Amino acid sequence: MHIEDFRATSSHLVVSVRGGSSTADQPQGGADGVAELIVTDRDGKNQRTLPLPGDGTVTNLQSADRGDAIGYTFTDAAIGTEGARESMLFTMSLKDRAAEPAPVEITGADSRVEQWRFVPDTDRILLLGFDSSLWLTGAGGDATSLGTAVGLEGVVGSTALVDRMEGLVALDLTDGTEQPLVAPDAEPGLLRTVVPVPGGGSVRLYAAPDGNGIPSLSVVTWVGDDGTSRVLDRAPSTDSVIRTCVSPNGRYAATVVAPDIVDNPYDGYLLPMPERVETHIVEIATGDEVVALTGFDSSWCRVPPQ
Repeated sequence: MHIEDFRATSSHLVVSVRGGSSTADQPQGGADGVAELIVTDRDGKNQRTLPLPGDGTVTNLQSADRGDAIGYTFTDAAIGTEGARESMLFTMSLKDRAAEPAPVEITGADSRVEQWRFVPDTDRILLLGFDSSLWLTGAGGDATSLGTAVGLEGVVGSTALVDRMEGLVALDLTDGTEQPLVAPDAEPGLLRTVVPVPGGGSVRLYAAPDGNGIPSLSVVTWVGDDGTSRVLDRAPSTDSVIRTCVSPNGRYAATVVAPDIVDNPYDGYLLPMPERVETHIVEIATGDEVVALTGFDSSWCRVPPQ
């Protein structure tokens, strides 16, 4: 078995695994690879396997900030055949042992989901379809169209950071109003990703140019709601920054780095990762590094590496 991803809820740990082995001819875990979701208590006890919609692939595993709800996108193993599901969103509660995964469907909309997030402290879900349509929907299927987008950066409180064709905006999910993302007082380079911070501001990843103007150095900064910014972390051009995360309490930021990327090959699994990965955790208020760990994930990273 190969661990593809894991997520923690208030009382459970959910691990996405796939059987088989990774080879050049069988890059997704082997022809005998079977996707499974295994749930345990947070201490690893009382393990059980969750029911899936069928035989296929589980991706984009996420958990709600509160309670024991999880969700994921599912693709049938027989993709390409008539009626096969592709990147369809399912949710389920871990509290009821008899619960089955429930599809999130919007009448008349493309069922394929590119990106999605639980909206904190609500029963709502924000999702971006393959057709670039953005929806705010509930478990009962009632949905509100929020126009089109090319990316979904994150949700904190009732605000979503959305990448429109015109640029990044902060979208108020309570009334649909939006405003451009606050510009920082110092912008070190080309913006790559933005993660909203609970309590205010955002953590942003930039590709800073070298002396020839070519993006090289990776710079992680915190930007306040007033545009005030400060550097939290840097990674040299020899390393690759895979992702950034923010803790639920808004105190810490994590930078996941693949060191010496030229000699650090990716594996061949469904979620490809370099052989060597480090996670650097810094305190947002000071920029001081708290700890550096081996590995690519944290229980408070809301989505898998993209």
